[in-house]
Amino acid sequence: MSFYDHQYNNVLSNSYEYSPNNSLLDLIQLFKGQYPSFVPKKALEVGCGAGLHLVNTFEGLQLDGLDISEGAINYVSKENKGQFYCCDFLNFESERKWDLILDGHLLHCLIGASSFDSYFSKVSELLSDKGYLLLEVMCNTRNMDFDEGFYFDERSSVLSDSTKEIRTILTAFEIEQLIQRNGLKIVYLRVDETIKFIPNSIRNESRPSDPDRMRVICLKE
Repeated sequence: MSFYDHQYNNVLSNSYEYSPNNSLLDLIQLFKGQYPSFVPKKALEVGCGAGLHLVNTFEGLQLDGLDISEGAINYVSKENKGQFYCCDFLNFESERKWDLILDGHLLHCLIGASSFDSYFSKVSELLSDKGYLLLEVMCNTRNMDFDEGFYFDERSSVLSDSTKEIRTILTAFEIEQLIQRNGLKIVYLRVDETIKFIPNSIRNESRPSDPDRMRVICLKE
């Protein structure tokens, strides 16, 4: 059983009710406000977990989802229409193209800067021309500090707990370079130094020393 299957099996039950991430919902509304004439026909949520954020956001949208957890995909596929893929996004192969890809906080769960590079290459491969990527990702800030039992390797930018590597936290500049290297155009970028990502699952309240939230909208020209 994978780490993420174990995580989902702990929360998914007959009484479970999916609750969307409010920050991602806000990002979607920001995108719609900036590009009101853009109406995608097909969208893919990567790292969708047990639910979809783009439901009922665009009329006539064909919405698909991808996650590495079999438990999450089994749950979301019962609750929603569309195509659902249980796999590692970096190994995902498809002849289909999507007009819009929404990252459900997948990117910073990939380990190593090379995985980020592969991620943006895969996004570019799967987007249709004039398609968009909506992304929220944690990014490195100068005053980061982590909970006891967690170790951040400054050289690799990887955060680990006592048993495994759990997050990659690059700087905003490094992420920007990787995006552009893979042929995507950044049309919106904002780093919120007062809005933080909690980098682990042991607490629910953020701290000033947590990674910053970076929002990016990318266009495939």
